[in-house]
Amino acid sequence: FKDFSEGGIVRVYKDREISDNPENAEVDLRRAFDNHVSGDIKLVGVSLRVFFNQTGPFFQSIHRLASRSQVDSSIKIKALVSHPSSHEVGCRAEMETPNMKEKLIQSDIMISVANMQHINEQFAQPSIEYGYYGSAPYCTLVIFPDRCFFSPNILAKTAPVRLPMIVFREGSH
Repeated sequence: FKDFSEGGIVRVYKDREISDNPENAEVDLRRAFDNHVSGDIKLVGVSLRVFFNQTGPFFQSIHRLASRSQVDSSIKIKALVSHPSSHEVGCRAEMETPNMKEKLIQSDIMISVANMQHINEQFAQPSIEYGYYGSAPYCTLVIFPDRCFFSPNILAKTAPVRLPMIVFREGSH
């Protein structure tokens, strides 16, 4: 644990899923969104589906932040997702849904972007800046000014993969 602390790790969850234990990664991350008062929140992931799905566990928290950003310009939400036509997304789609004509990962990306656009359309000023990248970072990151939530991803036929979520403090590598 001393090595974890010296490496900037403040918490390790067995996975990022909701659980019976009230102290789980999903609750901690939702609390971080709900308690955020100033600065950028940066989200990076292949599709960020779990964050921008209207029925997902974080959508309402992100929507409330978007609303607050209208009166407090110090709150900014920035998101990067894979470009749906990138080579790596095609490879990932083949691995995750090999027999499907319409690849789910590409749909997930387009739905996430549509939901970000929908949030922006509800307010006078855009609340979410978003963009695309060409190569997939096989992880999901949510970076707050004081900490970073990191969850690795792997190409797996089943989802969720149930890999750990690691929380790093500000200033760690």
